[in-house]
Amino acid sequence: MPAQRVAASPAPVRAADTTEDERSDDAAAEAIDDAMAMEGTLEEQRVEGDGIKVDVSWWTMTGSTHVADALTITTPRGKLAFASADPDDLETEGGETVPLIEEIHNAGRDRWLLLGWSSYGEGMQTEHAWLVDGSAAPRIVDKLEWTTDRRHAGLALDPGTKLRIGIPVPKRTATRDDESALHAEDDWRLAHGKQTWSLQQLWKLRASEAHLLTVQAYTPPFKASASEQGWSGRFVWFSVEKRFVRR
Repeated sequence: MPAQRVAASPAPVRAADTTEDERSDDAAAEAIDDAMAMEGTLEEQRVEGDGIKVDVSWWTMTGSTHVADALTITTPRGKLAFASADPDDLETEGGETVPLIEEIHNAGRDRWLLLGWSSYGEGMQTEHAWLVDGSAAPRIVDKLEWTTDRRHAGLALDPGTKLRIGIPVPKRTATRDDESALHAEDDWRLAHGKQTWSLQQLWKLRASEAHLLTVQAYTPPFKASASEQGWSGRFVWFSVEKRFVRR
């Protein structure tokens, strides 16, 4: 409590009157309330598939950073849990970004494809494809990571006789004034296991064409269509088998 001032002849004080110290305390309390209101809260979501569920938690009010705080995969044979590393520790051994998993697709008996995304800002984001094997305790048997600018972000899906993931090959743009111009081209990359392709290397990979109106697209966070993402209509495809296999 603030110290009380004692006067020789105190004047009567009405209930509505406040001292300077009290006003200062009120202002400090309001500042604390405002700060608390701006603090993030921990949100949780469950995504379910046939024989699998994924529980994801993340913090709100994180600015341009979007990653899971924790993630747990549960199948009839067990659980597999992850926690995101601090961004400063990602280069250290064991450091890992845990994506915000949003979709589950069946990929065969005791096998599932998980799709999610993450972003650390600067106009870039990464789509993550995880292949889960649940024949025993659940484990991640393969991963794809596709890092692009947010304007062109996303993956294509072909749920035909054999599930496939398509990496949308971007158009080569001549000028920065082009509305489909690529942002931070040097930071684009495709990672599969221990292999990584730069954008220049990706352009050299074998790709096939598909009409954008027929493509099933995963385009977080706004769920735009393939045509709205400005994709070229050319894709590098990975078949979802025991591992991801580039075809």
